[in-house]
Amino acid sequence: MSIKILFFSLLTEVVGKCECDFRLPEGEYTIKSILEQIYIEWPDLKSWDSRMLIALDLNYVGRDTEVVDGQTLALMPPLQGG
Repeated sequence: MSIKILFFSLLTEVVGKCECDFRLPEGEYTIKSILEQIYIEWPDLKSWDSRMLIALDLNYVGRDTEVVDGQTLALMPPLQGG
């Protein structure tokens, strides 16, 4: 399975890129299970876990949302006003 991951704002500094193609073994995945795999690749990203906003194909989603091949996952730090 392959998904595209987009990293925004401060998270690009944590992982060193703004996007990547992320491959996973075939199977069933939720946002939560994919995040576990992402944290193996980029352990420093885990410190953002409780504050991260998550979107799947342009819609904000919860961690129990099922993910299928070819979708785009966006990881964002909390929104800030200014």
